Amino acid sequence: MGEDFEGFMTKLEASALEQKDVIANVINSELAPAERERRIKDMAVIYEEIEEILRPLRRAEIVVNAYEPKKTDEEIATLSTTNPEELDEKELLYAATLTEDLETKLQIYNSAKELFPQNYRGFNNAAYVNLKLGNVEEAAEDLEKANELAPNTGYVLNNLGVIAAWEGDHENALTYYEAAQGEGIDTRYNVGNIMIIIGDYEAALSSYAGRTCTHNVSLAHLMNKNEQAAMTNLECADQTASVAYLTAIIGARREDNTMLFENLRKAISLDPDYKECARIDREFIKYFDVADFQEIVD
Repeated sequence: MGEDFEGFMTKLEASALEQKDVIANVINSELAPAERERRIKDMAVIYEEIEEILRPLRRAEIVVNAYEPKKTDEEIATLSTTNPEELDEKELLYAATLTEDLETKLQIYNSAKELFPQNYRGFNNAAYVNLKLGNVEEAAEDLEKANELAPNTGYVLNNLGVIAAWEGDHENALTYYEAAQGEGIDTRYNVGNIMIIIGDYEAALSSYAGRTCTHNVSLAHLMNKNEQAAMTNLECADQTASVAYLTAIIGARREDNTMLFENLRKAISLDPDYKECARIDREFIKYFDVADFQEIVD
């Protein structure tokens, strides 16, 4: 509420101070609140009674913005898949962060779409999960709705770029990424992925600047004829099927049979689709008739 000058003047008038009229005139002669306050503080040094007047008038206003959870994480997680209508919008979206299971995430986001159809986040997040699951058509439908509800939102534009890239429309993908970048979304990694596809590996590495330990960074280095940098990034990357397969390719280039066969087995065990890929991959052409290679891909 600020300084209580009226309260001070009322108490000053009611006090027994002999000089109260003089004090009142001095204070009232100042219009600026800061100067009034300075005058009062100066007089408090001279007149002890003023300090007594000020004491009950001193006050501080403290505003505390706090969130007290209505439900525990366990309750929110359970309700999100059993009775999602009992959660508000924020709780339901939050529930999806409490699980790593993509199918469960998608179920929660689909509930958000149904219960809160005017919020783009449910549609955008469902699209993201659908992309992770390889459901491109479903993701495209969700993003179309998200973009309708919240046009030119950075996250939606970025995901639309991913859809375009998956459909092979690299020009539109780059347009979406540029628009998303303009909305504050860091799309450099996604741009780097497009640069790999179109064969501009130096541009890909430039876009990946600062990123390490991923399959795509390793691939860009390998295609840019820097095998050692590719291997360094593969060694610290999450050991996914694609990472194991790329390591097997480097093993083949080095004619390191142990490196090749161990990593090719690992890649196929993690993703059986790599078996058919390896059968026709000319990176392994020297091994097509080798018994160990045939045993792995048959």
